[in-house]
Amino acid sequence: MFTGMAPTDDMFIEGLTLHLLVEAGLPEKIPEIIDPELLHNELYDNDVGILNCFASVLGVGISCSKDNPSERMNMKNAAAKLHRIREEIAGIP
Repeated sequence: MFTGMAPTDDMFIEGLTLHLLVEAGLPEKIPEIIDPELLHNELYDNDVGILNCFASVLGVGISCSKDNPSERMNMKNAAAKLHRIREEIAGIP
């Protein structure tokens, strides 16, 4: 959703997966991972806060999609973390 890529895209060959691409790029390469359409909004242009938000949300996605189910974040914790991210963005204490 956030990358604009599908797991079946032609770039995912020789063991590279969408999961690995995002995981390897967090948090330093967010501008390269995120769908450019999301970053070209003048509200977000050069906004470090929104890049941090994307990094946090993608981090939750990575944690929820680990290959080994015992390593995955449970849905209760994922939902709580996503709510905290939303509250931070909205400036809710």
